[in-house]
Amino acid sequence: MVNWRYLEYKVVGTPIVNIARLKEITSYEKCSEDHEVVKRFWKVLEEFSNEDKISYLRFVWGRTRLPLEGETNVESHKILFDEHKDKNSLPLGKTCFFKVVLGPYVSEKSLREKLMFSIHHCTAIDGDYDRV
Repeated sequence: MVNWRYLEYKVVGTPIVNIARLKEITSYEKCSEDHEVVKRFWKVLEEFSNEDKISYLRFVWGRTRLPLEGETNVESHKILFDEHKDKNSLPLGKTCFFKVVLGPYVSEKSLREKLMFSIHHCTAIDGDYDRV
């Protein structure tokens, strides 16, 4: 017999956002995992509460749960570093591509503040529709 928790897990995944799993499915554009901004990004994300991690997923993917562990054919989370962005600009989430665009943030504090603002205030996936 299968209980409801196991069935929920197999259908939609776990409600706990595992950063190790997110790193596992991440690719990088115009940077690498050794880039200083990327290191700051992962440190900040690891310090988030689970609710903030869920908000991050919604911001960059439009979903609230990661693919199941062990699945190999999954969409890749992408981190794009844009060196031409202003250091005071907000991170940009591209939900259609499961991508976040980061600027040249000079400190963890700055990155944390901008990312927290973005994930909690930029929640409309289809902003074009809201403007009509």
